[in-house]
Amino acid sequence: MLKLRLLILSLLVVTTLFLVSAPRANATPAAIGFPPPGVTFIGSGTSGSTAGRTNSYTVSQTPPTGYTDLYWTLENIQGPLASTSSSSTLQTLNYSGFVAGTGHVWTGGLWTIQTTSGNQTFQTRMVLNVPTISSTNRGALGLSGSASDPVFIINGNFSATFSFQAFNGSTWVGVDDLFNSLNTFCTNCVNKQATGQFYGDPVPEPATMILFGSGLLGLAGHARHRRNKKKLVSES
Repeated sequence: MLKLRLLILSLLVVTTLFLVSAPRANATPAAIGFPPPGVTFIGSGTSGSTAGRTNSYTVSQTPPTGYTDLYWTLENIQGPLASTSSSSTLQTLNYSGFVAGTGHVWTGGLWTIQTTSGNQTFQTRMVLNVPTISSTNRGALGLSGSASDPVFIINGNFSATFSFQAFNGSTWVGVDDLFNSLNTFCTNCVNKQATGQFYGDPVPEPATMILFGSGLLGLAGHARHRRNKKKLVSES
């Protein structure tokens, strides 16, 4: 009987340590919509202008019910590849890192614009600024996609400003600003996109504890059955 009690106590200690450490280490945040409950936002400006678009988020509940942490990131970042009289196409922009004085930068290839004087090409990028917010990356959180893409850790109100830009030979300007300054065959046919997304770490379900408790009850029941059986044998 003493051995059984020691076994049960050991299992309790090991399982408690597992429940405290394992869920947080192995959990992958889940997408929880845009915006999630407890978060509202107001947007101003356009992402194709030099000044960019700013989304200001009010976070009244951190984290949302059912989650232990809240994250925000931009996904599906694509900028203009070709703007012609017949079509406008997109290219994927890839994260190149944080540049002091500029922000988080995604770079693309050359953007071709058909103008009345012939085709012109420009280097493209997207710049994101999220002031005073700590960040990690998709790889560290186990999220799919490019491992180096930044993910921001949300603990309260924040703002995010992003701008799709092109280099005009002397400076970086918004893609819309550049396009509208040229004599092209079409008007405002500049495609670009970026999707804001929130993620959260779900609160661990108590399934492991339930299974463990069931196992302890089974062991206890088995021990009681053995004691009763021995008692009946001794009394017969």
